[in-house]
Amino acid sequence: MSALRPADLRHEVDNLLGRYAECADARDAWSVAELLARADLHFTGTTIAGRDSIERHYRLLFETPPASRHLITNVIVDAQQDHADFRCRYSRWQIDPGAQLLAIGGYAGTCRTDESGFFLASFAVTRSWQTES
Repeated sequence: MSALRPADLRHEVDNLLGRYAECADARDAWSVAELLARADLHFTGTTIAGRDSIERHYRLLFETPPASRHLITNVIVDAQQDHADFRCRYSRWQIDPGAQLLAIGGYAGTCRTDESGFFLASFAVTRSWQTES
């Protein structure tokens, strides 16, 4: 992990978070599962591991929600000897028929690198607030 400069490391983490948001906004459970396939997923009190289990979880989440967009802010990356830890905030907005805040929370996790590239080793989703359905 130390081979990456801090700016490159931040760029890799930003890209992983951006891809996650893009896949979630598209309600693409298959792509979310590919992105998180090697991660232990901690989703608001539930721990899920394995690509197929993660895909099943997101398919259920994506069945009924309104079209939305995730905004990610306050990204902090802490480089360690063999990995990088990150944390950030997110807000999820309904976009149709009009903009409405749906949820506020945080993401945190660990990234690692190997011969196949940079990947998420753990990913946690917490909700600080969610609109009542």
